[in-house]
Amino acid sequence: MFPFDTKFTSARFDEKGGLWVASSNDVWRMRFDSTTSVMSDNVNDRPCFVSVPNPASSTVTILDQEKEPAFGMFIVRDAGGSIVHTSAGPLINLLNHATGVYFLSSKEYLDCCPVKIVTQ
Repeated sequence: MFPFDTKFTSARFDEKGGLWVASSNDVWRMRFDSTTSVMSDNVNDRPCFVSVPNPASSTVTILDQEKEPAFGMFIVRDAGGSIVHTSAGPLINLLNHATGVYFLSSKEYLDCCPVKIVTQ
């Protein structure tokens, strides 16, 4: 499931029972069924939205697959999996966050894979 020679930095569960595993260059979300076997990982999840611009310096706009503004509860996590920002979208202000890599996910669409956001 993980690329060979991946160096993990952290792992934690979210409020929906998903396990977030972070490495120095990516993050994965896994969901489990009642027997604790893996149901899915990011390889099978689908991208449901994009963030523009990316890389960003202050704010990003979240667009759905039809390139329309996306609404809903969005969660921004740092590379360690900690929640650093939540927003109802479609605009997310990242001005007060350090330069780096963040991962955006939707609280409503659990089958969507996180989107990497680079801030500069």
